[in-house]
Amino acid sequence: MNAARRLLQATLDWQAQSGHLAVKRQPTWGMSVASGASMRAVTHIISIGKACRVTYQLRRHFNFGLSFPFDWWVSRPEGIIAALSPGFDPYSPDFIEERVVSGVIKGITSCNGAISFHHEFGRDSSNPSKPIIPDWRDQISKNREVFMRRRQRMLDLNTTNEHILFVRHAFKDEAGFDPVFAKLESTFDRADFSVLLLNQTLPVKKNDRIFQATIIDSPAHMRQAAWKGIDGEWDTLFASTGFRLENKDLPPFRDIRIGKEALEEIRG
Repeated sequence: MNAARRLLQATLDWQAQSGHLAVKRQPTWGMSVASGASMRAVTHIISIGKACRVTYQLRRHFNFGLSFPFDWWVSRPEGIIAALSPGFDPYSPDFIEERVVSGVIKGITSCNGAISFHHEFGRDSSNPSKPIIPDWRDQISKNREVFMRRRQRMLDLNTTNEHILFVRHAFKDEAGFDPVFAKLESTFDRADFSVLLLNQTLPVKKNDRIFQATIIDSPAHMRQAAWKGIDGEWDTLFASTGFRLENKDLPPFRDIRIGKEALEEIRG
């Protein structure tokens, strides 16, 4: 078993620990707001999944356009942990694979499905189901280059001058967050960071750097707002946490449309 596979297996075997964080309720919006978050300035805000909705809403609300490695993936905790390791390549032949349904390439995944490249590879727009194009492997090199650059950009933030907010929107069946926090803690041992953890149902070890909240993510809401979510609900949530972004060097937010422009943004 090579080093990368040992890392992934260790991640999969790592069980979450118990503990709880207090939250206070805000029933008007059907969400709970993290307690203990006073007005706090951060220099960077980084999405660590689960999907592109988090990235879009963070960029829109806090008005920034800097890209990081997990922005457009659909990712589970073990995928985030593995990809934070500098020597790990999610595009390696050891990990990347097709998800084929009835002879059609429906998606490209890595790490036993812990990472799904929903946007990175071209799709056949002439087919109503928009399957992945057959020659998707021709795009691996470019996507790997983008990922490596963005990961290094993120790792370079591990300095005493940086104040980072990581944001994770959990799956309903997601394993505990404790292993992810431990990986962040070891990776960003010099930077000051906090985590905003959304919709985490399993207990999380009590930590004054983790803030929990809940936002509605129902099918009815998704039909109304599609992949972006409902701006007003996200605005209320973010405002309630007390975090604010203070970094004049960041590029401003640019709205994203599905299609060729989106793919170029994702690769940029």
